[in-house]
Amino acid sequence: MAALCLAAAICSGQLTDLRLGTHAILEVYSAPFATLNSSALVRRALTSAAQAGNFSVVSESFHAFPVQGVSGLLLVSESHLSIHTWPEHGYAALDLFTCGEASPTALPCGPFSAAHFDGALGWRCDNGANAHATSGIWEASGVLVARLDAGRAMLTWLERGLPKAPGVASPPSRARGSFASQGEQYGALGGLEGPNLRVEL
Repeated sequence: MAALCLAAAICSGQLTDLRLGTHAILEVYSAPFATLNSSALVRRALTSAAQAGNFSVVSESFHAFPVQGVSGLLLVSESHLSIHTWPEHGYAALDLFTCGEASPTALPCGPFSAAHFDGALGWRCDNGANAHATSGIWEASGVLVARLDAGRAMLTWLERGLPKAPGVASPPSRARGSFASQGEQYGALGGLEGPNLRVEL
């Protein structure tokens, strides 16, 4: 039960002691098979998104699978943008991660709350409010939805960083080049993502 309480604290945004970045998951639906099955078009969508978000691309890798589907990655100086497509379902999953300063208007609807796109209605939060934001991730997401010609989409996000909660020790500072010993807790889940996680429902 403690694990669920800790997870609830993560979801409410109470754990970030040292914010290191913003992690967004964008899912697109009802996109054309031909678009999602073309590594050239998928690459163009990601590079356009990086440009719209003002991200600096440092490396890229794209792969078209022999039967169908594309996976791609842009490494950007701010972190990364990645995509995996399922053309037969009109679906793609995208991961956008950036480091840097947060702002109250960076992304809409709040952490762990979805912003939904419907071609007819635009972007809306779960509570029905219009979704609007000012971040590079938000701008990049809009370009991705447009370039992939998706009829629907959903964006969720969270801040990533070092933990802060009762009973979860902040990780000690480490010298550059040293390795964390087994058992030390890093990441937004404070070590809960390890192999010994047990959740009772």
